[in-house]
Amino acid sequence: MWAKVKADQVIEVFSGAKAITDSNGVQHPSSIFSNWSKDELKNIGIYAVSMATPPDNRFYKGGTPSYSFSKDKVIETINTTSHELADVTVTDSDNKVMKNLDGTTMMTTGLITQYKMDIDSRAYNMLQPSDWMAVRQYEAGVSITDDWKTYRAGVRTKAAEMKTAVSAVTSVGALKDLHVVYTQVTA
Repeated sequence: MWAKVKADQVIEVFSGAKAITDSNGVQHPSSIFSNWSKDELKNIGIYAVSMATPPDNRFYKGGTPSYSFSKDKVIETINTTSHELADVTVTDSDNKVMKNLDGTTMMTTGLITQYKMDIDSRAYNMLQPSDWMAVRQYEAGVSITDDWKTYRAGVRTKAAEMKTAVSAVTSVGALKDLHVVYTQVTA
């Protein structure tokens, strides 16, 4: 990205090479971005933008970027807002609680509920390939091997531990610290 700067103020930001008119009214072709040095571009008020790291959208909402100029650098800043941890009641513009078709209160799911649902889903997906063994034991009395019993119990125990840990967080940062990339475990 590039920025056009005039009187130490960012006037325009653009994502790629394009024809421009400098502050003296001189028109330049887009090829200046690949053919000119940084100093030559600087002389007509064009600077490369130092891009901000985008927020982790699992935990934060990113706002509109802003740009500042200081010491011959254009810096991009993205303000962030944390997603809600807890479930939130949905209200209309008059702050009146909205209802679902069945009359229950409409809610927006918070991060804690989302993560607990994700843990349940992952545990389900890890247990599902061996569910037939549990059904066979229930219906036909054929025992599940101890290795599979241990594996299945371990999945359920770890899921319960993670859900307890997620329920206990009091900040998005604490939830982020808990975030684990799960890998498929095989027996």
